[in-house]
Amino acid sequence: MDATILCIQVQKGEDDPQTEADRQAQVLLVSAFLSKWPTIKVVGEEGGLGHTEYTKKAIDADLDSSVMAEKCPENLGNITLEDVVVWIDPLDGTKEFTQGVVSAVTVLVGIAVRGQAVGGVVYQPFHSKTNDGYTGRAVWGITGLGAFGYTPCARTRSGLYISTTRSHATKELEKAIEYLSPEKVIRVGGAGNKACQATISMHPRIHAVCRSPDVS
Repeated sequence: MDATILCIQVQKGEDDPQTEADRQAQVLLVSAFLSKWPTIKVVGEEGGLGHTEYTKKAIDADLDSSVMAEKCPENLGNITLEDVVVWIDPLDGTKEFTQGVVSAVTVLVGIAVRGQAVGGVVYQPFHSKTNDGYTGRAVWGITGLGAFGYTPCARTRSGLYISTTRSHATKELEKAIEYLSPEKVIRVGGAGNKACQATISMHPRIHAVCRSPDVS
């Protein structure tokens, strides 16, 4: 991996770095949206990196034919671009990324219509290791249509499974987990990675700050 990609550009908060990979990924994602829908509102976690920077790095992003073949839910049939806001976390699990724990890294895209969350994508760029590197996996869903891109794992037990933070535990969170008396606690990094733990019952988060892309 190119060392310049791991270079921390900004320390946004405690255990919350921004790397060059975060910045480049956001530029490419925003460019992809603007190349297809120039007037759509896109909010990136890494802030405004400049419209000229987006347009310089515009990419040819084809729409996935299998996704486009799905029938749009009736409640979303009469919306305009002005109704839509796209929220992007270009590299969720940045701390784990800088530590080489790439399995925790995801790309998060949330879609809101008239202020209500209606859909989202969790992309795992390091989902499967191959001889040539990695292959990714996209898990996505839309309210009224369903969730796609994954196969839920069969459970061997019937108790409560909880996925929670690997590195941001608090006393309040631990008390909540203890109160719930789960059968199993899975501690992993990255909000998207937690959501992709196919056997979990819930993912609690008790923190002073909860970022918008994580919620989306």
